[in-house]
Amino acid sequence: MGEAVHTLSIIIPAYNEEKTIAELLQRVLDADLGTGIERELIVVNDCSTDSTEQIVEDFIARHADAPIVYLKHERNYGKGMAVRTGIRAVTGDYIVMQDADLELDPNDFKKMLPFLLSGEYHVVYGSRFLAEENSHTYFSYQLGGKFLSVMTNILYRQHITDEPTCYKMFTADLLKSIPLDCEGFEFCPEVTAKVSRLGYKIKEVPIRYYPRSIEEGKKLRLSDGLKAIGTLLKYRFWKIPDKQKKHTFHQEGYCNASKRGNLFFMGRKEHFCRCHRIVSAKQIRPRRTTGLQLGIQHASKKLGDYTSLLPYDDRQPL
Repeated sequence: MGEAVHTLSIIIPAYNEEKTIAELLQRVLDADLGTGIERELIVVNDCSTDSTEQIVEDFIARHADAPIVYLKHERNYGKGMAVRTGIRAVTGDYIVMQDADLELDPNDFKKMLPFLLSGEYHVVYGSRFLAEENSHTYFSYQLGGKFLSVMTNILYRQHITDEPTCYKMFTADLLKSIPLDCEGFEFCPEVTAKVSRLGYKIKEVPIRYYPRSIEEGKKLRLSDGLKAIGTLLKYRFWKIPDKQKKHTFHQEGYCNASKRGNLFFMGRKEHFCRCHRIVSAKQIRPRRTTGLQLGIQHASKKLGDYTSLLPYDDRQPL
């Protein structure tokens, strides 16, 4: 039997990238993704005012057999909306973002894919800060990226070094299931916040980084950084839709949807998430005058037959 074939969908938002878009598309087509991986390029033109559209159309005409989908916005919305448009067109098994600015090397996709293929993770980020040889054009950008990463780790209990990285790779089923509201550069903090709130841990791998200057077309501004901070704070309290709640009930009784809700019951320490409607120890604590036995009885009424909670597969978000 032949090796299973998977498809990586590469979403490429583009706005006024006439200087780099053709070379970028060629690099993505030539990138080594590893054995058993096919690619799908989805270019989303966010209403460019330069010759980006003509260049992309000419490139597609010269590469008629290449798996390239070209989409265009009728007005300029922003990177976030371009990504959302691209997600709707995805047909692959995995999704990754690729800016058109040549700052990152698509050959690094090969480093990220194994963690998704193994089923161990659903989310993999490429970190520019884990590769010591990388240089950074502006100290302010470097400092801002590290600040957002620390903020993410504090608010969402992650352990990442590069939250605003462009290279964010997901299983397609997961990313398609997340309702996104972003239009601009706030895509990064929003998707990071929401996958974190859904209980997914983010794996990082080092990637190469070739920063460009503002004169060369770098578009991030201070206002985008402030929006990112606001977005991380906003979605820390995001109400997760019931159909999206991810429950993982491991054999040892630990649900990774929440680290709260520890309950000593019948002499054993059990862990439950609030999503299962299991009350926490604080909620079932008996009144001082009732004693431990009445507390356990009260918990039993609340819990019902908690043994009916079957394990959920960590690889299948609900």
